[in-house]
Amino acid sequence: MEHRISILIPVFNELQYTKLCLENLSSTLEYYKEHTDSPWTFEIVVIDDGSTDGTSAWIQENYPEVILLFGNGNLFWSAGVNKGVEYALSQSKKPSHILFWNKDLFIEKTYFNLLHNLIVNNPENTIISSKMYRKSTPDILFSFGGKYKPWTDTKINVGTGQKDGKAFNSKMEIDWCGGMAVTIPTEVFNQIGLCDAVNFPQYDGDTDFFLRAGYAGFKVLIFPELKAWNVHENTGRKEKFSLQNLKWYLTNIRSYKNFQISYTFLRKHSKGPIAYLFFISRYIVFISKYCVKILIHSRR
Repeated sequence: MEHRISILIPVFNELQYTKLCLENLSSTLEYYKEHTDSPWTFEIVVIDDGSTDGTSAWIQENYPEVILLFGNGNLFWSAGVNKGVEYALSQSKKPSHILFWNKDLFIEKTYFNLLHNLIVNNPENTIISSKMYRKSTPDILFSFGGKYKPWTDTKINVGTGQKDGKAFNSKMEIDWCGGMAVTIPTEVFNQIGLCDAVNFPQYDGDTDFFLRAGYAGFKVLIFPELKAWNVHENTGRKEKFSLQNLKWYLTNIRSYKNFQISYTFLRKHSKGPIAYLFFISRYIVFISKYCVKILIHSRR
């Protein structure tokens, strides 16, 4: 079977990260070609969702081989990667695998050599995920995949914040993973379709997708030898505690606490009435704690 891998990178501004990302990918792919007897074909597809900092122009000038797709600023993550998948699958030479990537990832030079071997030595229905770190704390795990408990609607981030060690040195089957540094057989999209950009435009788009893949019989495995580092440190929302910000958390598409999105996920994936009680209790606790913080900060 001829292997062709499409690497999809959704971007929106922050050109400084895209520059580092493409430089890193180019050098690691070059290393792969030089150290593999029969190298596979790779293509990089950047989905620029309306950047205003010259991202697309810079890519066209410095990496003309990169495929550029465009959005109007309202794609968000799910629709962004969907646009890339649709492009890849529309080509006469369709990819055997789709690789979800992020503009702020860094990998070592042997990454694609390791990925090549993992694809060859695992069943065709395997989704291959990477062990994730933050660049600033290289011995602390950012993610070792995730588990989902449908009876309580609980998403568990495995290993997050823990020191790397023996517990994370063996491959493990997981229920879901983040939508970055994860290689997906094209057959997954043929069977379950695209990411659900309507219900999960940003957060939970990846979790929903990989859970659906699992329901369809695909295995999501994380391999500790396949490592990636997130170099973006400004991931938190640092603002004053206020009712306005509380509303943002509960209603904004970009918020991981968006009530409607979380409730839709609950209805789609949970099992049994107890999950609804856990869901409501979590939001009561979150809102209560946030209101206490508002009171504390208002008195300073």
